Amino acid sequence: MNTKAEAAGDVKWVKSFVSKTFFGACGAHNGFHGNENKYCINCEQAACSHCLAEGRHANHKVIKIFRLVYMDVVSMDEMTAFLDCSKIQPYTSNGKQVFALSPLPHQGSGKLKLDTSCNFCARKLMNPARCTFCSIACKVQHMYEISTNKPTTKVPKTVRPVPENGRVRDPVTNNVHRVARVNRKKQPPTTSRRKGIPVRAPPF
Repeated sequence: MNTKAEAAGDVKWVKSFVSKTFFGACGAHNGFHGNENKYCINCEQAACSHCLAEGRHANHKVIKIFRLVYMDVVSMDEMTAFLDCSKIQPYTSNGKQVFALSPLPHQGSGKLKLDTSCNFCARKLMNPARCTFCSIACKVQHMYEISTNKPTTKVPKTVRPVPENGRVRDPVTNNVHRVARVNRKKQPPTTSRRKGIPVRAPPF
């Protein structure tokens, strides 16, 4: 960003963008389930393809959201037209580069090295030599701290969020993600039972 004013302008709509929940039923077209996969920058609201077809967001800046595993992602080419995405870690989806909207929810616990993790949420980076943020949400929060003259220090997460009832709340966006549970049944012992002492059959 060239100035703090520009950074603040970007932060406003991007913070609204990453806080939205997508792939639900559109309020204007609730007969179609899971169709809300667009975001209008001008209106700062989620939308569906039917909204666009009806001309509700004509000549507006619209971003399409995709689903990658259990992450909401956007195309790198599309997002860089609206935001400085440098230092954000990209992922690959169907041969295309994408950015995650929010940090990937993790289970378990662990301590990460600060020089190989995200500058904001401290999640592990795939390419720490080139990237310093794991998601758009982390970078925009960093930009917000710069625009408001707040210290931009990395806060290590020694304990990652553990899901409750199949859901986990993200510490950056405060959104709730659904996480699939894995039921681990107790397996029977693999060792075979020891054979008894052989008994000779009686002679006839």
